[in-house]
Amino acid sequence: MRCRLVRNGVLASLLIFVIGCGSPAAPTTTTSAVSTAVTPPATVFPPEAGPSRTFVFDHALGFPVRDYTTQSRFVLYDSGAVALQYVSLGNAYHGGYMASNGTLTFEWAGNGWSATGTVSGRVLMVHYSAWMQLSDFEDAVYQETSSTLAMRASVDPAAR
Repeated sequence: MRCRLVRNGVLASLLIFVIGCGSPAAPTTTTSAVSTAVTPPATVFPPEAGPSRTFVFDHALGFPVRDYTTQSRFVLYDSGAVALQYVSLGNAYHGGYMASNGTLTFEWAGNGWSATGTVSGRVLMVHYSAWMQLSDFEDAVYQETSSTLAMRASVDPAAR
């Protein structure tokens, strides 16, 4: 009796399996999704040419900073271009900025990197976005170099 129950159970399971798999007459449909990667257009920044102002690292904002930050500088071109230079690393990040009411909005090529800055006289205070901070960029205060001021004064007496 027990063997008969096991045999019937096996046959019932096999029958359910065959029915569940469908019959050969049943049409099958396949769908394939076509995926196309959309690459955002590259941001075109103004050229790094013409008059500029150079700001060198002065001090950290809040937390201690690494040596490469203490050797960094911002070059702000009147054209709207910016170069964030890490002298000790021999590296620079190129981008652009927009100024409005003393506030600067920086944007660099790649990864949506951005920062905000404020200029007050000869001082530039920079706060990086969270994304840049996670990439080891550090908020800091920069001081305009005297060579930039001297050059501007020789071209524009109002800059004195």
